[in-house]
Amino acid sequence: MYEGVFSQLSLIGTIRHPEAWSIWGSFWAFAHDVICFITPRFLLPEKDKLLIVDQFSDLSPLGAASGYAQGIIYFGFFFPFFYLGLGCFGSWLSRRATTSRFWSMMYVYFVCDFLFRIMRDGYLIPIKMLVNTFIILAFVHLYIRAGRLLPVVRDSASQIREYR
Repeated sequence: MYEGVFSQLSLIGTIRHPEAWSIWGSFWAFAHDVICFITPRFLLPEKDKLLIVDQFSDLSPLGAASGYAQGIIYFGFFFPFFYLGLGCFGSWLSRRATTSRFWSMMYVYFVCDFLFRIMRDGYLIPIKMLVNTFIILAFVHLYIRAGRLLPVVRDSASQIREYR
């Protein structure tokens, strides 16, 4: 119950300190942070120091950054356009969901999990989760398309028992 209230402290802190963010926002800071955040840590070990949004961690005393607070930091007063873009993406996914089970599953994930996390966790974590989901499902799709990599032997269970 209190998690929703505490995550909005970052919005209050952001509004109280307008000198910390630009009215016009910084789309390039958003793109930079997304690229840095979705890059695996073994490729970019010091990525926490590169994130621009971490400069604003003092605006929220409990560490949570809501989607609205990050929206103001990244996009300034134009942050509603980000949500318009999310709506357009959701509409596109909804249309694709009528054509296949894969897109239907992605639409359900987007609506039920991704949109909720945007409000609670800010932008970076849900975007990374969505990208990871697409990558994992793409690998599953390639595996299914290519067929089984290892042939299934009829008595494979008995062969395993004999091997022990």
